[in-house]
Amino acid sequence: MFVPAELLIGIGAVSSGNATPEVFQQLLNTISELSAIKARVLNNDRSLTPSDLSRINTVVPYNLDAWDGYPVEREKLFALLNGKKTIVLAGDTHNAWNSNLTDVNGDKVGEEFACSSVTSPGFEGLFGTDPETVAGIEQAFSLLIDDLKYFDASRRGYVMAEFTSGSAVAEYRFVDNILSSVYNTTIGKTITADI
Repeated sequence: MFVPAELLIGIGAVSSGNATPEVFQQLLNTISELSAIKARVLNNDRSLTPSDLSRINTVVPYNLDAWDGYPVEREKLFALLNGKKTIVLAGDTHNAWNSNLTDVNGDKVGEEFACSSVTSPGFEGLFGTDPETVAGIEQAFSLLIDDLKYFDASRRGYVMAEFTSGSAVAEYRFVDNILSSVYNTTIGKTITADI
């Protein structure tokens, strides 16, 4: 995932552990501003300035310790997968994601189902659990990160996937607590990928 650099810098400032409420509010303001610019781009707003466009087009890899940090190797793998029916199951991102996998030319080579963790905190450890804030973060990330189709920023759970010769179905299941062996499970989203 390639994220606007300004957003990643803000996330880094907040996740440093020394963030003040003002730093957190600045990150939320940045997310709001970047989302507004991206929405204007998607609506073909011709009044956007080069500075506006630079704010959303200057992107950096989100996680250098994942595929984001291995662009050459990723492209070699994507070249091998091109034209095949590819679904990737991913974990250890601590949040639930669904993304198109696209190569450097923008061609789709597959789809990814990324599972949240059951107990390790995700973005709720950074942004909190206020439903309005979480919904805003989920919407902003889905808007700002190309190919990101679904993102759950706060719930703990797992993915149940079913594969047939023509499709893959992922149910993003979430548990209502992680502190007890007694819990309820809900389905947050069901995604069908044609393969």
